[in-house]
Amino acid sequence: MAEWPRIQKFCHHLSAQSAGPAVLDLGDLQVECHVTDSDRWAVVLHRLTVYWRVPDACTPARHQFRRLVESWCTTVDYLTEPLHVVEWEPREWTALVRSVRPAEWPDGRRSYYELWWHGLSNPWYVHMERKSVADDGPAQTVGMVWSRDVLARCVMDTHRLWRQLWGAASPE
Repeated sequence: MAEWPRIQKFCHHLSAQSAGPAVLDLGDLQVECHVTDSDRWAVVLHRLTVYWRVPDACTPARHQFRRLVESWCTTVDYLTEPLHVVEWEPREWTALVRSVRPAEWPDGRRSYYELWWHGLSNPWYVHMERKSVADDGPAQTVGMVWSRDVLARCVMDTHRLWRQLWGAASPE
């Protein structure tokens, strides 16, 4: 795809010194990265948000939203933990996705990915964060450490899934 070089360049130029979120706009998909730290090989993200613009000629259906969420969880299987849908709210077009099994740390903390998907508006969007829980305390947002190549692959896979869902911008 023609977007791959732009996605790679974006991911390899992310820096913690940038003011505000770094934004990659691919037309029908926009990625917003909140970078807290970076080095040559990796970035630490506070939050990753992806926005998808539904084509004007299309009327989206709930099954398309559900298919995007489920396909994304299956496709992005290279993160530290597999992801699954915890909760659907069909009337609100929202889904909560989390790690299948949280990562367990020697000090007893557990950490996991948490994604809130929203499909009732245009654009559709997802907010991705990493949460950490110690004992029975409240969950806190912590940085997500991603290699730049894995982040680029995730953005590309996400864009590819969106294009597959809408094809030539014709409704199903």
